Amino acid sequence: MVYGRNDNYGYNLPKRVALSLNNFANLLDNPSDEIIFVDYNSPNSSPTFPEAIADTLTERTKSLLRVIRVRPHQIPQRALNPNLETNEPLARNVGFRRSNPANRWILSTNTDMVFLPKVAKSLSTIVSSLDDGQYGLPRFEIPETVWESLPRSDPGYVIREMDGLAARLSLRHIVTVDPPHIFDGPGDFQLFLREDLFTIGGADEDMIKGWHVDSNLAKRVSFLRGNVVSLLDQVEAYHCDHTKQVTPAHKSGAESNSLYSKVKLVGQSALEKQKDTWGLNMMQLEEIRLPKDSRVSAVDKLVSAVSAPQDSYSHSEYNSEGWDLNTIPPEHILPFLVDFFVHYPIGQRVIWIGPDTEVRRRALQLFDLMHLEVDLHRREVTLKRVSLERFRNNETAQLRDPVVVFDFSLWSPGAGNFVRSITRAMEKELRNLARKGGTQRVSHVIGINVVGNSVEAAFGDYVASSKVPYSIGLRHGELVRSSGFSGGNRCVSLMKNFVRSARRDFRANELSIIQFLAAVKGFGVARRIYEFGAVRLPR
Repeated sequence: MVYGRNDNYGYNLPKRVALSLNNFANLLDNPSDEIIFVDYNSPNSSPTFPEAIADTLTERTKSLLRVIRVRPHQIPQRALNPNLETNEPLARNVGFRRSNPANRWILSTNTDMVFLPKVAKSLSTIVSSLDDGQYGLPRFEIPETVWESLPRSDPGYVIREMDGLAARLSLRHIVTVDPPHIFDGPGDFQLFLREDLFTIGGADEDMIKGWHVDSNLAKRVSFLRGNVVSLLDQVEAYHCDHTKQVTPAHKSGAESNSLYSKVKLVGQSALEKQKDTWGLNMMQLEEIRLPKDSRVSAVDKLVSAVSAPQDSYSHSEYNSEGWDLNTIPPEHILPFLVDFFVHYPIGQRVIWIGPDTEVRRRALQLFDLMHLEVDLHRREVTLKRVSLERFRNNETAQLRDPVVVFDFSLWSPGAGNFVRSITRAMEKELRNLARKGGTQRVSHVIGINVVGNSVEAAFGDYVASSKVPYSIGLRHGELVRSSGFSGGNRCVSLMKNFVRSARRDFRANELSIIQFLAAVKGFGVARRIYEFGAVRLPR
């Protein structure tokens, strides 16, 4: 049982995770064996970590791997730690809870380990003859240069090569500590009886700061089974060191759980406070099997089916000539819009703000086939006010975190009163959404056609969006509170708009523009406009 998330935690994470998972699968041969990966707190718009590296996993690994996804909105408030993206005890408990009851043993380990059996070819065979108890191993470190040289998709070769490298590089160094866990870094190989983990109520979910969760588990199980027993005569455990790059849990001054109160002072096995709730009991969590479920490949087919095949190059100008010209075609925007939602849960709520456009018509077809729930907030001239009140107290997690889409794709310089009215209403709605307390209840905001036009300043004022390429046709990010026209980025954006429009419409008066910018240079914005490249200022 392992856990992780789709991020970049430490040096070359994808390589060492693939090495580990493929090694585990190579050592399991019992029909009921499984590898449980709890994907904890990966962003909703991202695949789980095993999905992201699926092409580097062996077919044997994919057949054994069960990915249990814990999404951000499913994490209880009490389990949040602003300094760490993952919560080890809760993640492990999710896996313990959902393990196969047919298995007598659970191996709690990590995705940076490689195991070398010594007396049998499989871990399944080794554990089948063990007496009741808890078992552990010393951890042997592998230098980063060494493990990175190993082929991640050939676990048999890795085992043979590591056996020789360990001898030549003198890697077999044992570090012991006080009982009950007896070895340093006990969490990299903790073999428990499944029934014992249920008896004690899993790992202590109060230990959210990192460190010593494994020692706490060993201490509490020791009241049932005694001290940890070494399995070194049957298997070796090697750890892919990744401490050259400092990670949050390893940095100087990082908080940790108390070894004194959470290990030395522990006097009983069971945790009464969480006996009925540990491991997100009664919460319905997604389980993913590799290869990817059919929903993702189906979306790929749907995008090509809804859009006609492209038979010529489309073109946009991202300069003063193209300012305020909405020339990115809907069929080009659509794949990137759909891509954002591919990994969201079925039933995810989407609020679509904007009039009837070609982008919206095509997007709604795909959203329906992806089983996303869409609310349309529009009238013919003015927009209906978005109200998130009904999302706030709803017990369905997805309804508390809607994604809001603002579609400005009707905007153009020659737009009539209807389009200008809609645009102003949408900008007002965006401002209200950011200012009136809805920011905690909106997971993400997407803007369509909000770059290279007069909408850019307003959108940037209220959405902290990533600087995605202009050609994608959209930007996305989280809502931020803004003080409005404050002279900072808003002022600069407005000045950019002015310069672009002026250069397009009054090219003959470029000298007047330069004189104007020179006059406002003292306000601290002209130089930034110059750097933006709109005009060339005199020295």
